Amino acid sequence: MKKIIFINSTLTKISITGGIAGGDVRLAHIMKRFIVKDWDVHFLTNGGGECFCNYFGLTNVTHHNFDVSANENRLGFISFTLKIIFKLPKSLAHFDGYLYTTNELLFDVIPALRI
Repeated sequence: MKKIIFINSTLTKISITGGIAGGDVRLAHIMKRFIVKDWDVHFLTNGGGECFCNYFGLTNVTHHNFDVSANENRLGFISFTLKIIFKLPKSLAHFDGYLYTTNELLFDVIPALRI
């Protein structure tokens, strides 16, 4: 079975309850297509993956979490990026599959490079 991991480092439980953006809807539809095609789908977030999947009705997704906190300002995002460099979940230490980052920002690209 083919594997894929979707990475959205800034997705938290709070961000889901605050509203859904167009990029989130697009991500949900892309993930749904992989699930329908019977891929082993993984989702790396900052604690909001399960809420996201429940909201969009996505099932059979393996969740991985950073659980890193930071302030939502310029220094907060720098701090967040530095924290995730060293905080890759152990469950992904030997992940062998495709990678999909939801954007090109460092806090999503760095985990992809580490996997």
